[in-house]
Amino acid sequence: MRQSFGFKFIKGGVAHPKVVAHAVSIDNLLSMVVQWVSGSSDPQLVRYSLKEVMQANGPSTRAGTPGSIQGGVGQQRVQALPSYAAVSRKMMAGVAAGTGSVMGSIVEGEAGADDWHHVLSSSVTYTVDQMCGYPADSEGWLDPGFIHTAVIAAEDLTPNQRFYYQYGSEVVGWSAVQSALTPPPKGSPEPFKFLVFNDVAMTSPILFNNKCPPYCPEGLHFSGKYGENSSKLVPLLEAETEAQLAILVGDLAYAVGYGADWDQFGHQFEKAFTTFPLMVGTGNHERDYPGTGDAFADQASDSGGECNVPFAYRYYMPTANSTGQSHTSGATKGEDGDRRHRSVVKKLGKLPGRPHQDPSVSYYSFDMGSVHFVILDTETPSPADTAQGRFVAQDLSSVNRSTTPWVIVGMHRMMLAPGTWAKPNVGDMDNMERLQNDYEDLFMRHGVDLVVQGHEHAYARSCMFYQGNCVDDSTRNNRTANKSVAEGAPDRAPVYILAARSITIGHQERNGYLRFTASATELFMEAVSSDDGSLMDHLKIKARQQ
Repeated sequence: MRQSFGFKFIKGGVAHPKVVAHAVSIDNLLSMVVQWVSGSSDPQLVRYSLKEVMQANGPSTRAGTPGSIQGGVGQQRVQALPSYAAVSRKMMAGVAAGTGSVMGSIVEGEAGADDWHHVLSSSVTYTVDQMCGYPADSEGWLDPGFIHTAVIAAEDLTPNQRFYYQYGSEVVGWSAVQSALTPPPKGSPEPFKFLVFNDVAMTSPILFNNKCPPYCPEGLHFSGKYGENSSKLVPLLEAETEAQLAILVGDLAYAVGYGADWDQFGHQFEKAFTTFPLMVGTGNHERDYPGTGDAFADQASDSGGECNVPFAYRYYMPTANSTGQSHTSGATKGEDGDRRHRSVVKKLGKLPGRPHQDPSVSYYSFDMGSVHFVILDTETPSPADTAQGRFVAQDLSSVNRSTTPWVIVGMHRMMLAPGTWAKPNVGDMDNMERLQNDYEDLFMRHGVDLVVQGHEHAYARSCMFYQGNCVDDSTRNNRTANKSVAEGAPDRAPVYILAARSITIGHQERNGYLRFTASATELFMEAVSSDDGSLMDHLKIKARQQ
């Protein structure tokens, strides 16, 4: 069963929060969703152009140009779709209402006023009552503002094309100009680039230390190391401007119940996450808490009482049970800028409903180009008789390998890795055994090519692996599809990659990320060090013969 696909762009801040956004693609992977967070629930917009534009230096109020809301309002099909990008609240609340001033107006380039199209957003929020425990439901709580969603319809975009956009309104102000590449259509044999990274954290977190309850006052126990690693990753991701997808499978902000850290994380990674589409999966620091139905027998509290709620609202993904609930309100009252704003809102029609994601469900799949992606939730049960187990079995059985010859699974906890920690229910070894019992035969039966994992804060890569053995005899850096093997043995098996803090084959303490290029015939991976951008490892797999 195919799920819709979503992208994200993010920004926010704690001391000086700013607007942030992201985009998502859905269904046929051409529609793009832009999402942002602001302090206002009033109707806001995305304006976009397929022609190149440039950023002006400073505000502009020139009516009738792309710097104002007047003119160029196209007929858009506005839909509430299951994906989103995030933004923080300050810029939207910080620009004076009624002035008509524009933050980051567009003044040069090929696009003229008539080349700009507008899409109306809807908004949604979450409340402290949705938190499930300490400190998220008490001292860690921070009102998130409103998460806005606007959809650029598929018929208005072209695959593999860069488009330019802003979000906001005449009333609250406009964001800077952003741009992103639209994804390739499903089944396209042409190469496309995507990135994978996990366990990111941020600089200057407010608090994180669940090693000495109830959260030690000295704050983040490993803040120096994690902050340094996180800050090194940012410029490298920002430089990946040709990526058409990024996947972050679990442990994003490490907010652990302190809501301001979500804004800080968004602020730090905004430029990167507004450059390429972002898909996310949940990890233990987003999800786990006693009494919430996780897979750890009420022994894990790594989310600090968030229980996936901030994650699910700020990073909306196309899960199977997304709903259409949203908060909407009328345009604000005011002067000249307000009148222009209300005029556009009136032309675009009724506000769309914005679906929100059930925080208890964080697994989904989507197609892009030659790849079928499956994102799993390792924090909740997944045996064959559970909802997640049934979803994975049905999804993998429906893959058309002539259209998407590659199947890649992303999950937070490790299914196969050089771990050693054993403790009932929560230990690495215990969870690898659990996940292998749930998935190994299923992945082998349906020909999964690659499993990308996080959690262990290391980098490692396996051979094509099944039931404790390598099933091919190829060289370490060139694993091809059609090697000769013993009679009766499988000729293919998944390769497992651990993709967080990097330890390459031996033991190198270097952070990094994975860069993939996928075509109809070949999947190529490079492990990139975030210390200096050097390549630490590489892998090539040839497609199966149909």
